[in-house]
Formats: sequence, structure tokens, C-alpha cells
Amino acid sequence: MLVLDALKGALPVLLALQWLPGEPRAHVAVGLAAFLGHCFPVWLKLRGGKGVATALGVLLVLVPWAALAGAAVYAVVVKVARMSSLGSLSAGVAAVVTAAFTAAFREYALLSGLLFVFMLWTHRENISRLIRRTERRF
Repeated sequence: MLVLDALKGALPVLLALQWLPGEPRAHVAVGLAAFLGHCFPVWLKLRGGKGVATALGVLLVLVPWAALAGAAVYAVVVKVARMSSLGSLSAGVAAVVTAAFTAAFREYALLSGLLFVFMLWTHRENISRLIRRTERRF
């Protein structure tokens, strides 16, 4: 599932880069549309995934260092805390910080922040459980 969801974000952005080179706002729009389409699909009554893998795919194409930093942080946090939600949220923070310093265009860094804000929304129940210390470990 991870690979397919990541491809759902990466492929449209790769096509946008091919068809609209030098248009970072278009790349951002396509990446955001892929992410939102995954999280809020109309045919599932706007109840989709949490967007972590799709965001990874988008960022792998636009800001690879941010995606890699996020993936590394996710792996460490999940290994230590045994909570995927905490790993996902930590990865989002790492991706935003890394994108702020490594993005080729300011718009790409802003997109990483926007994706993270939406990830906070999709993880709102997990965040509530993390605060109450009732989030499940695996």
C-alpha cells in the first residue's frame, strides 16, 4: 500500500514537471490535488487515507531531501515508540524543516508546510489519543 499511495502522489507531479517545466506553482497545485484526492475522495464520501505516503511521493519528486529526512525520522520514531501516528507526525515536522532549507523553489517549501497542516487534520483523532496517552502501540 505504501508504494501505491506514494506513486499516487509522485506520478502526477512527475507529469507536471515534464509538461510544465519551470512552473513551481503548477507543480504545487498538482501535488496538492493528488494529496487532497487521496485524503478526501468523493466516491468514498470524503473519507480517505491520512495522506502520509501520498505526501511522501509528492515530496520525493519536489523536495527529495525533505522526503528522505521525513522517512528517516519516521523509521526511528516508529522503531523507538512503536506508534505509526507519532512517526508520521514527526516525519511531517522533519520534512517541513528540511524543505525550508533545501527546496529549489519557495513554493515547494510552502507546499510541505501545507501538506503537514492537512496531515494534522487527518491525524486529529490520533493526536487526541496521543495527548491522552491512549494511542495504541504495535
